Amino acid sequence: MNFFVLGLLLMVFALALRRELGAGRGAVLIPTFQFLSGVGVASDAIFIHEPLHLVCDLIAFNSALLVLFLFAWRFSGDSRWKGWTAYSILTAVLMMSFLTAFGVANHLGGAAGAFEKLASLMRTSWSVLLITKLYSGRRLIQTET
Repeated sequence: MNFFVLGLLLMVFALALRRELGAGRGAVLIPTFQFLSGVGVASDAIFIHEPLHLVCDLIAFNSALLVLFLFAWRFSGDSRWKGWTAYSILTAVLMMSFLTAFGVANHLGGAAGAFEKLASLMRTSWSVLLITKLYSGRRLIQTET
């Protein structure tokens, strides 16, 4: 049930992002991939057995990675979001590293789940910090093109 609720919340977050982004770079693609990430997470709750569970994981994680890279593109050159281009890329690289470690550990019979959780923690931490910035008054709407 937790995955399903989290997936729904991620989809609602996508709708909020669409409104907050207005126009400009990634204004449609970011919410679209955020929504797909939510669909992947919610579907993980429904499809608990392989291979569909793995397909849902791939949708969720790859969509989350695309959101991070699209945000890096969105933030580039925006002085209000100084440092967020690098932070978004670093978060994506860490996610990919932990997901690679997950695959290796899963193949070798190691602690794969821990690496999967670390990958999720990277994205979740990024999202929490973004939301904190938005609640503090920083905007995503681009003023220059």
